Amino acid sequence: FRTRKKYLMLYFLLGIFLGSSMVLAFYLTARSEHEKQEILTSQIIKEKKVILDFLHSMFESIAQGLSANDIYKQIVHGGLTTIEGVSACFFKFNSDTKELVACASEGLFPLLKTKLPKKLERSKMLSLAMHGECFDYGESFIGGVARDLTPISLYGKDLVNLPKNNDPALKIRALLIYPITFRKELFGVLAI
Repeated sequence: FRTRKKYLMLYFLLGIFLGSSMVLAFYLTARSEHEKQEILTSQIIKEKKVILDFLHSMFESIAQGLSANDIYKQIVHGGLTTIEGVSACFFKFNSDTKELVACASEGLFPLLKTKLPKKLERSKMLSLAMHGECFDYGESFIGGVARDLTPISLYGKDLVNLPKNNDPALKIRALLIYPITFRKELFGVLAI
């Protein structure tokens, strides 16, 4: 009879242990899901704040009567801030010549068309990169986005057609190219 009590007590304790373990597992899973949801909510709030800050700065620029180039700089800065990029360039569309000309940039935006010589002084290389480039309507990724009015993102093997730069500061890891339009009229292309 005593042995039977010991086994019943052992089964009872084992049941409490297993039940407690299951409750703890469910609690930890629910807590993990709750933490994931809080992180997601926090990211959404941060993204909305960035967008609202960008819209506010654009409204201020327009209200102050800033020049088109200053507004282009605001677009570049807003794009960089929104996706936390390293560099960006705005290519203004000239409807008369059908060209997209780099007119505003932030950070060291790499050349997308011109291949730099391998043995070029770093200062000359960076100077060339800072002057920007010009693309014909429909040419390369920049002109293609202007023609199709469809944004594209490039990374990994998509970047093989772009010139390779020896300088690590000019290395392209990913590229987002977005048309900037108003009432279906193309103003330019933003590359980040």
